[in-house]
Amino acid sequence: MSRILFSPESFNMGETTRCIEIARVARERGHTVLFHVYSPKYLGLLENAGLPVHLREPIMSEAEAEQIMALDQGRGVRHPFTTDMVRRRVIAELEAIRDFRADAVVIGSNLTMLLSARIAGVPIFYARPYAYSSTYFSKKPVGGELAAPGWLRAVARVLSYKPASFMRVAREYGLRLPRRTVDMLSADVNLICSLFTQLRGDSLVEPDVGVGPIYYRAPGELPQIVREPRERPLIYVGMGSSGSADILAKVLRQLSAAPVDVLVGGGVQLLDTHLLGSNIHFAGTVPGTIPAHLLAGHIDASITHGGEGTVQTACLAGVPFAGIAMQAEQSWNIEECVRYGNALRFTKNDVRRGNVRDILDRLLSDEGMRARARQLGEAMRTMDGAALAVEKIEDYLRAPR
Repeated sequence: MSRILFSPESFNMGETTRCIEIARVARERGHTVLFHVYSPKYLGLLENAGLPVHLREPIMSEAEAEQIMALDQGRGVRHPFTTDMVRRRVIAELEAIRDFRADAVVIGSNLTMLLSARIAGVPIFYARPYAYSSTYFSKKPVGGELAAPGWLRAVARVLSYKPASFMRVAREYGLRLPRRTVDMLSADVNLICSLFTQLRGDSLVEPDVGVGPIYYRAPGELPQIVREPRERPLIYVGMGSSGSADILAKVLRQLSAAPVDVLVGGGVQLLDTHLLGSNIHFAGTVPGTIPAHLLAGHIDASITHGGEGTVQTACLAGVPFAGIAMQAEQSWNIEECVRYGNALRFTKNDVRRGNVRDILDRLLSDEGMRARARQLGEAMRTMDGAALAVEKIEDYLRAPR
């Protein structure tokens, strides 16, 4: 059995919960697991899952995490990875790899671990969406596959930018980084956790391997409103950790006048709720407090952001959803569902113009969309991305090098 070190950026709920699900399966199969993280934000999710975790310095502040999220969402251009931070994180990661005697490292978007694992000579596995994959940035689209625009693929072929802080610390350890940016941001194996690439059986270029959807199976029971008899449709609204409080508030105000009940998942917190109707029910302020993977058969539609785990959970419910993208990767997640026929895309302008009721009406009345949603939900229940991810890790570690 192997010793697997997990190191997601634990201020990001999506990648933290993906790693939780992979770690659960790995432990069930007899492997020893440990989490090495820098942000306390979702430490509770790890602890609730009963997974061993070390919170290490340098601690990621809320401001630094927000800076990274803003960069990821195209709202900013700065990042907090100074030479001092990168150097301290690499030291901490090398100590963790050595002390844990790690046979493998699994990350979400912890870029410093891409340095540390290479320095230590330990295989690294990157659980990521297809929209961040090597395949997406290099392969021409075939059939129904989605790919990066031609100009972006051309840029990716030649772009060699790397932050100076990463280059400096790599040189200190005698590590020669790959020339191209896309290769520097790649792992020994990229575990592609996207639904439709797996559903279609899309071909991927090395080092990408498809494992399929990995969504959070939160502990606990569904809220009372989900379990009690009702006469009106029940709509789930989930904006997760990357949503906008302003957008959420406007969506809920428009739903307040609709003849439906609304269950709001944890995540974005609203400071002022007095303008909302009595049909709006909050399940908690912390993402992951609702076992959303159990909503199938209980809700009639969803309104969500486009995060991969959130979209996958919405698809699993077997009902249509409307998605709003907070960043480019989320646009891709939603677009795949729109093309399949189980979802609608909406924008901030739709919210500002008061179109949420019209969107909801279509989600509830479009029988073609509802049939496609049921079909996709049934297909998803046959897939286990976390189990396949662990199998890919095991296969790689068993193979002679």
